[in-house]
Parts: sequence; structure tokens; C-alpha cells
Amino acid sequence: MTIEMDHLFVFSTVKAPEADELIAAGFTEGSANIHAGQGTACRRFFFVNCMLEFLYVTDIAITRSGIAEPTGLAERWLKQDAGAAPFGLCFRPRQGDDEPAPFPSWTYSPSYLPDGTPAYEISKRCRLIAEPFAFFTPKFLRQDRYPPDRAQPLVHRNGAKSVSHVHLESPLATLPDLQSPLMPANLLLHHTKRHRMQVEFDNARQGRTLDLSTLPLTLAW
Repeated sequence: MTIEMDHLFVFSTVKAPEADELIAAGFTEGSANIHAGQGTACRRFFFVNCMLEFLYVTDIAITRSGIAEPTGLAERWLKQDAGAAPFGLCFRPRQGDDEPAPFPSWTYSPSYLPDGTPAYEISKRCRLIAEPFAFFTPKFLRQDRYPPDRAQPLVHRNGAKSVSHVHLESPLATLPDLQSPLMPANLLLHHTKRHRMQVEFDNARQGRTLDLSTLPLTLAW
């Protein structure tokens, strides 16, 4: 089985004003999403092979209860200043085949998924909030392979097209889920004193970067 990244998320503040920095840097915003029954919402940016999501909580009571409670997303949101990892990484099989998750997981079937979309498989380590949130989807596609009725804008004014590498920094020496030999080669882990992620587009051939002012996220293209 060959795994690739489907989408990435970073926790933001409510309504994700941080995403405006991407727009100012020439990135094109796609449609926003409200996660019914989960108490969260997001702003999104789509690329040929991946999506970047700015995730925030809209109703903490919902996020801490019902179907969403076992995900631990509420605790991650509430403890961003106390060492909780601010990132999530979702993976899919390269060919979109029906494959099992590359780490021990449990099935999560939120109501906001489109009709007919298979449920997520969430890592059983999701309550260990110092680790990035890892999950898997067996049938999602690359963004450039969706039919017109589900297509998102993939053309960016600054020329960014595809996610080529993701550099993920963590103060934890080991991240068992993400160190699996099944993980994509373009996910690079670094043991540092902080949580931080750099998303690189097109091998950063333009030599341009954007360091977000209030989030531990850098974009390079």
C-alpha cells in the first residue's frame, strides 16, 4: 500500500482570520465548510494533490459531546497554549483503493461527509493531544480528480500548484503513527522544541515564503 497526504489542518482562532494572510500572498481560497454535529468549521485552500484547512471550534459543547467527543478535538482546541499539537494530517491510498488505515484506528462517521463518502479512520492515539491528529480516508481523491460538481479552485495567483513536502516539527522524540514505514516519503519529521509545520509547494522553486503571524505555520513556494 502506498499512502499520500489528502489534507492538512491547523487550528486557528474563530472564523480563521489567519487565512487572510494567504489571500494577501496570492493563494486562492476555496469553499468554507461547517462540520455539522462536530461543532467545528474551517476555511480551506485547495491544491492539485492536497488541501490545507484552517480549523476552529464554533460550539465547544458540541465538540465535547456526542459523536465528536471521542476525537479529543475539544481538548486540543482548549489546550493550544498548554502543549497540544495544533496540526492534523489526513492520509489516503495513492490510487484511491479500498485499503485499511496505516495505523491502529477506529471508525468515525460524521454527518457532514458527502453522501456515499466512507467514514474516516481516526488513530487510536487521538486522545494523546501532544501528538498531531492522524486520520485516514479510504476513498478520497486527489483534488484534480474530482468531478466538476465537487471541484474547487486550484489555480493560485502566486503560481503554487502542488504540495511537494511537509516538514513537521514536534517536541516529542517519537510519533508512532507518523513514523510508520507506510507514511509518504514527502512527510519529513523533525524533533525540535516546538510544534511547527512548513508546507512546501512545487519544491519551493520560486524561493518565496510566508510565515503566518499568529500560527506556527510556514508556507514555501
